[in-house]
Amino acid sequence: MLNVKYFIFNLDGNGVVDLNKRVNNQTPGVLKNPFTLGNAWTVQNIKWVSSPDEEILTVGDSLFNPKFSVVIDEKYRKVLGDISTSGESVVSMQNYKANQIDYIIEAKKEELIVFSEIFYDKGWKAFVDDVETSHIRANYVLRALKVNPGIHKITFKYDLPIYNTASIISFSSSLVIILLIFMVLFFKIKGREFPEI
Repeated sequence: MLNVKYFIFNLDGNGVVDLNKRVNNQTPGVLKNPFTLGNAWTVQNIKWVSSPDEEILTVGDSLFNPKFSVVIDEKYRKVLGDISTSGESVVSMQNYKANQIDYIIEAKKEELIVFSEIFYDKGWKAFVDDVETSHIRANYVLRALKVNPGIHKITFKYDLPIYNTASIISFSSSLVIILLIFMVLFFKIKGREFPEI
């Protein structure tokens, strides 16, 4: 579910095993995951459960297929409301940074998108066409978001005030250190002694 593309099973191997294309002259070391779903996908079915324990048990069931279904806790029913998804729309990642991820979707109908990212609502905010929107936890650990029909730009941003404050303090401290280094070099080049502080 987390967009795992390869499994390493032999560190001495030099080949990638693709179940669709076999190569005989390489020692297998990496197995290509034939079940990867990508960075984000839409689903056809929603299975509502009453607790996180039931959610993880349902996800662990051998009959559960994350390509077509999603498991969601009942506490998110108010956020989603009545939703009828097709699961036929394609989502593509446009941009990836550590604190911002952008996607594009052309939704044929109302859709529920599952993102191959860990759900963490403290700081991460979702925007659909630059309007802040609620996102939910799905499949016990992933993010999910409801969109209406049409072409939409979806953005996830990490926007926590303390993060912004810490970034400013960190940048300012680095700037002071760089200025001190330049001052020391300037005094060394001029042959003067750096004044004691």
